[in-house]
Amino acid sequence: MTKLKIAQVCIRYLAPGGVETHIQKISERLVQRGHDVTVYTTNLKTQVPWQCFQDYAPDSYVNGVRVLRLPVKRFPAPYASYPTIPGLIKRIFETDADVVHAHSHRYYQIFACAAAKLKRGRRSGRYQMPLVVTPHFHPPSNRESAVSRFLMGVDDLFISRRVYKMVDAILAVTDSERQFIERFAPLGKCVTVPNGLDIEDWTPIPDGRPFRSRYRIGNDEKIVLYTGRLADNKGLEHLIDASYEVVEKHPNTKFVIVGEDWGVLKRLKKKIWANNLDDYFVFTGHIESFELFKSGYAAASVFVLPSEWEAFGIVLLEAMACGTPIVASDVGGIPNVVGDIGRIFKYGDIRALAGNIVDILDNEELEREKSVRGRAKVINEFTWSAVVDRLEGIYGSIADVS
Repeated sequence: MTKLKIAQVCIRYLAPGGVETHIQKISERLVQRGHDVTVYTTNLKTQVPWQCFQDYAPDSYVNGVRVLRLPVKRFPAPYASYPTIPGLIKRIFETDADVVHAHSHRYYQIFACAAAKLKRGRRSGRYQMPLVVTPHFHPPSNRESAVSRFLMGVDDLFISRRVYKMVDAILAVTDSERQFIERFAPLGKCVTVPNGLDIEDWTPIPDGRPFRSRYRIGNDEKIVLYTGRLADNKGLEHLIDASYEVVEKHPNTKFVIVGEDWGVLKRLKKKIWANNLDDYFVFTGHIESFELFKSGYAAASVFVLPSEWEAFGIVLLEAMACGTPIVASDVGGIPNVVGDIGRIFKYGDIRALAGNIVDILDNEELEREKSVRGRAKVINEFTWSAVVDRLEGIYGSIADVS
């Protein structure tokens, strides 16, 4: 196809997280196919706690992708510390990109790109900026106050609805997300383009011994693994509650929590300590070594994702690539991704969560044999090459190039 200039617009880049991984992978793959990709982003590393990269280059190339970082500003909103990006509207208005692709629902960059497109329309009499949005949608959390949930609902129905009328395509990562977004976005603009995995990185299936050695976990000990942000909406307190029943029946179990703290680690450790569960939990923090990170999935007897909401859950693909049995909550896109490969439980049902983990530990060899199908599903449905094939088709259909 015609080589395109593509602008990816996001709040964080080269930082931990599923959305961040999605943007990095598609950007690098598009560059490999000869496209010119520029990522417009900020110097923000994590939002909770608020943390910026200390040393960053405003303009750099990483794996062939041009990365333009603008200083982020922290605006205290009613339901969050809202990141704003001064100067972004001007930069997007002036871009010569053939397609602009913005990410993350309710975030400033979505509105900035819509404003830039509207500004171009006023100058020329028509919208001359093909715009794609991937919302990576999350509904308001039950932990939010009634006021916060109300304001987010107003945003969805009035502000975001108007923005989505202006865009040329809305890309949902699962069919469930697409159906949810179509409650306030124009029908016919939403299509499903999933997340992916580089299966080559997981071939052959990793060896679990380096992970056990690094964190001093014996070969006779079972590992229940979680990977992802340590955040309020990840259901980790439910996992701690479920651990009572698990260790009662399998006392040689370690719950290993991998990921960067988003403000809940102290509370989680306090809960573990208060209930005398210290010997059963290991917190690794963010693991920089990709090889060691992959080894964790191979070492695990069970992978658990007890989240309140997941638009997709790339970590599920990582577990599936290793044939690791999965227990996950029935929220967002998780059922679409897992299908009949893993065990799904109702979010917040502690007994069901514990019971599923125990069942797998009781029948580990049989469960692993069943989970081998997960790797085949990743290969057939969820590779980054297939994702970028879809993106090229969508970009090409809306880009005004000869």
